[in-house]
Amino acid sequence: MVKKTATASSLAWFDDNKVALPRVGDYIILQNGYGKPIAVLRELQVEVTAFDEISEEHAFLKGEGNRSLTYWR
Repeated sequence: MVKKTATASSLAWFDDNKVALPRVGDYIILQNGYGKPIAVLRELQVEVTAFDEISEEHAFLKGEGNRSLTYWR
């Protein structure tokens, strides 16, 4: 199992959907594919970063594929 400790979203998605950016301390309810709550997450850090400035560390923490920056992009 891959451990995922970071995520990323497009800033445009928040603008387009008129959703406020997350804030440190916010809680998020994670749901499975059936809408059943399976975990509660807490925002520990929030950053707005340009796509071409995403770090290899962030790609690794995102926990997808082979965890490389190349895969993430």
